[in-house]
Amino acid sequence: MLLEAQMNRRDFLGLAAASAVALSLGACGGSAGGSGTGSGADADQVRSALETYLSQLKAASGEAFDLAVAKMKELCADQLADLGATPEDLAREYLQKFDYAIEDVQVTGASALAKVKISARSVTKIIKDTAAKGDPLHFKLQDLLDTMRDAPVQDSEASVYCKKANDGSWDVKDGLSQSLVKLCF
Repeated sequence: MLLEAQMNRRDFLGLAAASAVALSLGACGGSAGGSGTGSGADADQVRSALETYLSQLKAASGEAFDLAVAKMKELCADQLADLGATPEDLAREYLQKFDYAIEDVQVTGASALAKVKISARSVTKIIKDTAAKGDPLHFKLQDLLDTMRDAPVQDSEASVYCKKANDGSWDVKDGLSQSLVKLCF
């Protein structure tokens, strides 16, 4: 891979692992079932869908976590294997400081906008600090884990755009995915 050839091993593995964590979080959205009437019921359905998936990420279990891990495997399974890491362990470590609050949901017809406060470790900081650590020929999983544990938690506000599907459920996947990836970097 051209990128790997231009970077030393430590930088590449750190970048791949940290980026995979962020991108895999974006694979975790879903839909809220049901077909409520009126904006109150619709707002409750949007809130419920967001709550379901964000709580699964926070707990590092469930469908949202499984989707994040699957995405991480797709993105960098070989690089993680070189470190002796599993996507599950890396995702669990990253998510230990993850938190959220759904602050507001506004529904207009078949569209909704949710304001979500996300607290998460800065992937950008993890990448920078990992690149600054140690000897690139002797980079170890523990270096990455230590850097993740030391990374500051940053609070960010996300605007999650949602749309109502033909069956009356609310699809939060695209909006949540985009917001999580954007916030991680």
